[in-house]
Amino acid sequence: KHPLTQKVFAYGQDKSYQAVITSHRIATGGLYFTTNVFEGREFYLPMLGVHQIYNAMSAILSALALGLDADEIQEGFNHIDLTGKRNEVKKIRECVIIDDTYNANPSSMVASLDTLSNYPLVVKKIAVLGDMFGLGEQSAMLHEKIGQDYHFKNINELWVVGDYTM
Repeated sequence: KHPLTQKVFAYGQDKSYQAVITSHRIATGGLYFTTNVFEGREFYLPMLGVHQIYNAMSAILSALALGLDADEIQEGFNHIDLTGKRNEVKKIRECVIIDDTYNANPSSMVASLDTLSNYPLVVKKIAVLGDMFGLGEQSAMLHEKIGQDYHFKNINELWVVGDYTM
């Protein structure tokens, strides 16, 4: 173990961290959250997935180090260039589709299922899952683990397709 000489900041939900996520709420088009770094200031992220707040916290701390204020940080969040097929919301008539089909892996699959499960509209929620590629020799075990460990709360139907679904 080597002692660090750099300034270290920990961020997350643990109250012992320097930068703490103090609240969050999910909207149909994004996330709202507050942090002790800017007490009382609510930030908006135009993307889904509560895990994205951790990425935003990293951006906030980096922006602070560069001398940016809360308004400048929010302006940056307002202009996030979203990658397609990653928690992308599509509305077709009464249906809401959350497309998270870009290069799935076990942690992104769980994050996507959590996003669907926690989506704030009261609608029928159907998860359509396909194989995750590029997982190597552990592929079968990792697919099986998601099926066994994930509780699929608030998800009405599960549709699966691919070699690892049975």
